[in-house]
Amino acid sequence: MAGHSVPVDFRVNPAKISNPVERKTLIQDFLPILEPFTGPLTEMSMCEVAGGNHFALYSSDSMTVSIKMYNNGLVSATVEYYTENVNKHKILNDDGRRIEKQLREKFDCSVTKVLPAIKRTPPINPYFTTSDDRILEYDVDKLVFEEKTEFQKVQIYHTKSFGNMLVLDDLQNLAESDTAYTHGLMSKGVESYEGKEVLILGGGDGALLWELLKEKPKFVTMIDIDDTVMRSCRKHLRSACGDCMDNYDGANYKIIVGDAIAYMQDYIKEGRLFDYVFADLTDVPISPTPRGELWDFMRTVIGSGTKLIKPATGKYMTHATGIQCSSALKMFEEQMAKLEPPVSFTRTSCHVPSFMEKWCFYQSTSELHTSSRGPVRNDTHLAEAGEDVRKPPAHNIERVRKKGSYRRLKSDWRVTTGVSCMDIDIWRSHIALPHLLNTLVQVVRGEEAVVGGRSVSQDQLEDILPHLCLSLPACSLSCADLLHSLPDDSSVWGELEAALVSKKLLHCDITSVLYLRHCPALEREALRVLELYVDVESQNPWWQDERLSISHFKPHGRLLCADPPGREHSKAGAPDECKVNLWADSPLVEASGHTGELFTRCLEFLGNVLWKTHFSFSAVVACRDYLAQVTEEVEGELYQSFPSMLSHLAYLLTLPLATHQDQGDLRRSSLFPLVKKGLQEELAEGGEAAREKVCAMLCFFPFWLPVLRKCGFLKSYLADTVCDIF
Repeated sequence: MAGHSVPVDFRVNPAKISNPVERKTLIQDFLPILEPFTGPLTEMSMCEVAGGNHFALYSSDSMTVSIKMYNNGLVSATVEYYTENVNKHKILNDDGRRIEKQLREKFDCSVTKVLPAIKRTPPINPYFTTSDDRILEYDVDKLVFEEKTEFQKVQIYHTKSFGNMLVLDDLQNLAESDTAYTHGLMSKGVESYEGKEVLILGGGDGALLWELLKEKPKFVTMIDIDDTVMRSCRKHLRSACGDCMDNYDGANYKIIVGDAIAYMQDYIKEGRLFDYVFADLTDVPISPTPRGELWDFMRTVIGSGTKLIKPATGKYMTHATGIQCSSALKMFEEQMAKLEPPVSFTRTSCHVPSFMEKWCFYQSTSELHTSSRGPVRNDTHLAEAGEDVRKPPAHNIERVRKKGSYRRLKSDWRVTTGVSCMDIDIWRSHIALPHLLNTLVQVVRGEEAVVGGRSVSQDQLEDILPHLCLSLPACSLSCADLLHSLPDDSSVWGELEAALVSKKLLHCDITSVLYLRHCPALEREALRVLELYVDVESQNPWWQDERLSISHFKPHGRLLCADPPGREHSKAGAPDECKVNLWADSPLVEASGHTGELFTRCLEFLGNVLWKTHFSFSAVVACRDYLAQVTEEVEGELYQSFPSMLSHLAYLLTLPLATHQDQGDLRRSSLFPLVKKGLQEELAEGGEAAREKVCAMLCFFPFWLPVLRKCGFLKSYLADTVCDIF
C-alpha cells in the first residue's frame, strides 16, 4: 500500500500565466491530456498566491491533480493516487513520454518532463541518496533485518540488483555486489599484505577482513563498536564477509567489540605500530566548513590512525565520499595536510555498484623526513615506489613547461646523473612528478599557477600533455584527472586518438577518458572494427550461413571449436582468421573493461548500429563478439563489474558469459526461469517499445534463442520475430 505522486512539468510563455484568459485556456487544454489516466477532473479550488503565481486543485474518483503556475512560465503539476500494490503504476514511462509529446505539440513548450511515480510511505522504503543528495530508488522487495542499538539503527534490505544491502542510520553502507568498494579501499593488486600486520577500525560488515585474509597477512586486528552489525552481516551478507565472523579469534586475526578510538590511544601508549591501518568508519562529512562533531571525530581517527603506521613503509587507508563532493574532499585533504607527524597521500576512486556513484579512497604514508608536505594527487604506484615528493628545483619544471623540451630534459639528465632515464625509479626521484602534475592540473582547470616565478599558460601545458600520457604510464591516473579538465575543443584529444591509430600504447585510464570525453573517437574506432566484419562477410559467402553463436568464438583469435555442428564443408575456402574475434586488438575493448560508463556507452552505440542495419548478420556477430571480448578482459566478472550499468534482465542474460556456463544446457539452468520471468515482465509493459527492447536484448545474447524457441516463448510472445532476424 502506498501513495504515488507523478510530477508533470513544462514551460510556456509567461504571458499565458499572467493573462487571466490565457491562463484559463491553458488549464482547459492541459486537463484533457491527463484525463485518459485520471478520469474526468473536477475543479476543487483555484487561487492566486504570493508573487503573482497561481494554484489550482482538481480531482477525479481516484486521483487528485494540483497545478502550480509560476509567473516565469513554469507549470508544475502533480498527479496523486493510492494503490494497494506498491509497484502498480497508473502512469507508465511510455505514458509519460506520450504526455510530454502532447504538451510540446499543444503549448510549443521548450521544456517538458514527466517523472516516474514517487512512492509515498510504502511499507518498505526504497529511497536513499547519493553523497551529494541525489535521490536513488532501489528495487527492494524485503527488509530481512532491523534492530535499533545504542549506537545506530541497523537494517539489511534485499534488492534484486545488488543482493542484500546493509543500511546504517538510513545510509547505505555495503551490498553483496560491492566487492569493488572493498578492493578500492585496500588498493587490491597494488598493495601487498602478505606477512603484514593490519589494523581495521570499524569494518563491522566483515567484507574488508574477509578480503584481507585472502592475502595471507601475518595478523589482522579488527575493532568495531557494534556487535549487532557483525551478527546481522555474518548471517545476511555471507557472500561479502564469508565465515570470518563465525569466530572472533582466528589463526591470524582477532575481532574486538569495542571503541576503536580508546584502543588506538592504548596502542599509541604501548608504542605499537602496524604495516597498514584501515579506517572503515564514517564518510567524510558534507558541510560548509570542517567544523562540528563529525569533523572532530574524523580528525581524532585520522590523527591517531596515522600515528600507528610504521614510519616510511606503513600506510593509513581510508574511504572518503563520492567523487562529485569536491568541496568536502578538499576540506578533508586540508585536514590531512595539517597532521603531525606529516603525511603524504594519494587519492584513488572506483565505481561502487550499490552506491551508484564513484567513491574516493585515500592512501597516506608517514613523511617524517621530508621538509614539505601536503596533498599529492598521484597514481598509487608512485606512492608505492616511495619517491621524494618534495618540491623540485624551479629550473626543472621551467624546462618541462617549454614546448619540445621533454626530450632535451631526458638527455640532459642522462649527462648530469650518469644513468639511463629508462630507470623509472631514478626518473621519478629527479622529476618529482606529483608536484609537476598538480601544477598542470591547476593551470588547465583555470586556477592560478606559477612555476619558477612565472605564470604558465594553458596552451603551453597542453603542448606537453600528450608527451606525458605517452611516456609516463605510471602516472596514468594523474594524467587522466588532467584530461577530464580539458575543454572539448582541445587539440590533445586529436593527438591521443592519432597515437592510438598509429598503434602507440596508452594506459587504459587515459584511453577511457579519451573515448568518454571525445565521443567521435569512440564512434570512429567502433566503426573501424565493424567495417572489418563487413569485409569478412562480403569476401566469404559461407559466412552468413554459419549462424555462429558466441560460444564458437574465443577472444584473441583462438577457436573453441574448429567447426560448428553440421558445417563439415566450411573448412574449404574458409580461412580461420575469418572466425577470430576481430575486437581482440581494439583499445576500445580494454577501456570498456576498465570503465563501466564507457561499456554502457559502447552498448548504446552498437545497439543503434543494430537497429539502423536492420540486424544485419555482420553487425550482430560484431556486437556479440564485443561482449565476449569485454568479458574476457574483465576476467569473467562482467556481472560484478557492471550490475548498476545494465538492467536486471540484461544482468541475467549476461551470466552464462560471465560465469562460462555451458550454453548448450541453459534450459536446465536455474537461470532459465528467472530470464523467462524477466522477459515476460518487460513485455507486460505493453506496446511496441517493450517488444523492441526485448528483441534488442536477445540479439545481444543470441545463445538464449534456441532454448526460448523450444519452450514456446518466442512463438507465444514474439511470434518468432527474433528468430526471423537470424
